[in-house]
Amino acid sequence: MAKKLLGRAVIKWNGRVLNTKKGSTIDLGGVSRESKTGALGVAGFSEGDNPAKVECEVYLGVGTSAAEVGRIDDATVTFEADTGQTYVISPAWVTETITISESDGTFKVTFEGRPAEEMS
Repeated sequence: MAKKLLGRAVIKWNGRVLNTKKGSTIDLGGVSRESKTGALGVAGFSEGDNPAKVECEVYLGVGTSAAEVGRIDDATVTFEADTGQTYVISPAWVTETITISESDGTFKVTFEGRPAEEMS
């Protein structure tokens, strides 16, 4: 029997749906580990914290304000997979300036924040 796999995701900020181009991604963030080596070989690892990150391209249409999206600084961002998983980043903020592409009618948005939580 075939199992459904991720094929679509809906990105929202404060409950507002972004009209995104296919290809959105999420990095869940959290603890990363870096291996440490020395004269005797592998000594162990150290840990560091990484923010969660959602990257997407948003279609610019009537009623869409790229400037408003670019000012987001204290939001709840959700990544809702069509397979049932929902990941929440809160608080989240936009990290890059907004550049609008005339060729495909989109602008790229990068959100970062505390490590994402999977909601059940």
